Amino acid sequence: MRKKIKQCGFLAAHLPLILSGTAFAVINDPNTTLQRLAVNAIFRLFALALSIALAIGPVFIVIGGFMYMTAQGDQEKVARAHKTIFGALVGTVVAFLAKALLNIVLGLVEG
Repeated sequence: MRKKIKQCGFLAAHLPLILSGTAFAVINDPNTTLQRLAVNAIFRLFALALSIALAIGPVFIVIGGFMYMTAQGDQEKVARAHKTIFGALVGTVVAFLAKALLNIVLGLVEG
């Protein structure tokens, strides 16, 4: 039950980001080809997914910190908290690198 509440709260908190107009902007240039529009839409979807991933990372770092503070010396809980924090840090770094790579590829595609 707690997991469902957390999922609903997370979705409600990020709904404005998901539905934002900047994520799905439409190009109104009549000279734009369908292929260019498709590539642009794909890159925007990837950028949206990476933005969501970058928003999730700090949340899990905070959750891991809370788990660590409430472990009360229990080695199993401390290990789980460390694992959560480490996973969140690695995921955030990977998302940053993926976003940088996406920007590089987008710059090459747009020429």
